[in-house]
Order: sequence, then structure tokens, then C-alpha cells
Amino acid sequence: MKPRALDLFCGAGGASEGLSWAGFEVYGVDTEAQRRYPFWFLRTDWATVDLAGYDFIWASPPCQRFSPATPAQARDRYPDLIEPVRRALEASGALYCIENVPPAPVRPDLVLTGNMFGLGVIRRRHFELNFAAAAPGPVLSGYGLVKQGKAVTVAGGGGAEKGQLSVWREAMGIDWMTRREIAQAIPPAYAECIGRQARKALEDRCFLRWQPEDQATEVLGVPGPANGSELAKNGRPFLGGRNLPAGVGPL
Repeated sequence: MKPRALDLFCGAGGASEGLSWAGFEVYGVDTEAQRRYPFWFLRTDWATVDLAGYDFIWASPPCQRFSPATPAQARDRYPDLIEPVRRALEASGALYCIENVPPAPVRPDLVLTGNMFGLGVIRRRHFELNFAAAAPGPVLSGYGLVKQGKAVTVAGGGGAEKGQLSVWREAMGIDWMTRREIAQAIPPAYAECIGRQARKALEDRCFLRWQPEDQATEVLGVPGPANGSELAKNGRPFLGGRNLPAGVGPL
């Protein structure tokens, strides 16, 4: 049975896809509907989710408050959720990763860039971890690569050829997202790299929180629409683009 990973602020599933590649059974949570999210999904606020029972928790709190792409006068419009998320993850007892842009107040235990994975983006991101993990290569400057046309910038509106969705998808290693979704995503390769090392840490610690299959329905009950979860489609829960059997859901 696979270990279980929870992806908070999952968006359309860039990190979730990588965690799946690393061997996790993945569950996603976001406040916005994610029709193209490819795994189990619950639409709700992250703070309402019971974090117990997960082996690994990934969190990507909103980055707009810290991103250089956000005008300075507009940054206060966006919440700073990093500290409350950190407190919740520390209290959960699970292995965890908090991902964000470089200016954000996350501890840079690991720094990854796209060229470490042969991707066509730089997309430098910092990762705060409560376990040891290493990058697959040195952190390189991206300015020269973008200027030389060897990497693209996946952000905002883009422009001309560099902004075409097909170019962005190839550069990020993502083939299912819209333009808006991919601009908010990380390459799945980042999460696979971290996820594989989380698996090793779990195995070393005998830390797995696996649930027997016959108990799965106790964990995976579907909340009704009244509490803000995703509505049903054709009489069945519509979660992350999947029609799941009635009575079976994400969390």
C-alpha cells in the first residue's frame, strides 16, 4: 500500500503529480474548484482539514504577498499564511515541505531550479523541510539562459512565442493545465525529487501512517455541499475531474 501525501493549496496539481511519481497516494485541498486536478480533491479552506493520518504533507501557501511580480503597493492585499501553516504542520507530526518563492519567509533548506532537471524554466523555489534532502545539482543563475533563449519565463501574461501555452507546458513538464493554472504551478519534477527523499526518510524512521484498505472508507468520507466541498456531478462526487463511486471521497 502506498504512503499518503496531502497537498495543501494544490492548485491544478503540479506538486501532486510529482508526489504521485514518487510513489505517494495523493490528496489535494484548495479553496478554488480544480476541474483538471488529477487526484483525490476536496474544495475547502486548508485550516479546516484534519492533518492526522498523512505520511507527508506538502503546502504551497499563496506567494503573491512576497513575489517580485506583485506591485509593492498591492502586496498587503494578499494573506501571509506561512507562519500559521508552519505551526499546523509542526503540530501534525508528519514529514512536511513548505514551498514558496525566494523572498518569502520560508527556511531555504533546499533550493531547486528547473535547469537541475533539464527543464526549460529556471523557476527558482525555496523549500522548508523537517527532514534531510539534497538537490540533484548546483543552483545556477537563470538570467543568462533566459536572455539566450534557452529558458522561458512562465508568469503573468507572457508575450509572443515565449508566452505560448504549448511552450510553457513543454518547459514545465506539464501537459494538462491552462495558462492561468500553469503560471501558479511548480514543475512536477521538483516534488518528485523531494517526495522520493521523503519516502526514504519515512522508511528509515518506520514512520508510515498507512491505513488498511478495509478502513479506507472511514477516512475517505465525502462531505456534503453544505460545508463548502465540491458539488456532486450526475449523482456522484465530482472531485478533481474524477467521478468516484458514491460514498467514496477524498478526505
